Amino acid sequence: MGHVHFYVGDLEQAKMFYHTGLGLDITTWRYPGALFTSAGGYHHHVGLNVWVANSPVASSRDSRLLFWEILLPDRGEVERAAESLLRAGYPPLHQGNGMLFKDPWGITVALRVAGPND
Repeated sequence: MGHVHFYVGDLEQAKMFYHTGLGLDITTWRYPGALFTSAGGYHHHVGLNVWVANSPVASSRDSRLLFWEILLPDRGEVERAAESLLRAGYPPLHQGNGMLFKDPWGITVALRVAGPND
């Protein structure tokens, strides 16, 4: 997958989790109501926007993203990202083969080392 877009409730909170915590670079904040972030110079891997900010929060009966993974090249990169999220105020939900975190909107993000088949 090249990139994903998330509707979020607040761009500053999104910046704290995805940029300050996770360490993604901000590639642009020029579009009204949107923040684009990436790793490695890509135009954006994670697009974040508040374009439907007044919509109701998705319930358990609605379609919504619950979980996604970020595959990192080695254990050191997983630990670096996890420590950065912890410093930003996001404690891990689980530690082990991968590390799980929840963003401010309840989406679980797994950090794990890319395997030979990934």
